[in-house]
Amino acid sequence: MDKLKFVMSKMWTFLLPFIKILMSQAGPILANSAMKAVGLVATSSLSNEDKRANAFQSIADDLKLHGIEAATSVINMAIEAAVVKMKEAS
Repeated sequence: MDKLKFVMSKMWTFLLPFIKILMSQAGPILANSAMKAVGLVATSSLSNEDKRANAFQSIADDLKLHGIEAATSVINMAIEAAVVKMKEAS
């Protein structure tokens, strides 16, 4: 029943574009690119804003090399997911 409530919620419509990309062939590339980019900037002395900008650009460049276009919001969600995953691993 909780799953049905989630699917019918506003959160589902918010997350659906991100989930669609993750479930496509581009998903693993996006996830790997985000983990790599966030990992590289995580220990730098840059401000959080600069870390995000650098990670974003690195992911966008990597996706472009693979012929993948992703919306800004999708790349930002990938960054957030990578940050959460790295914090959980610590």
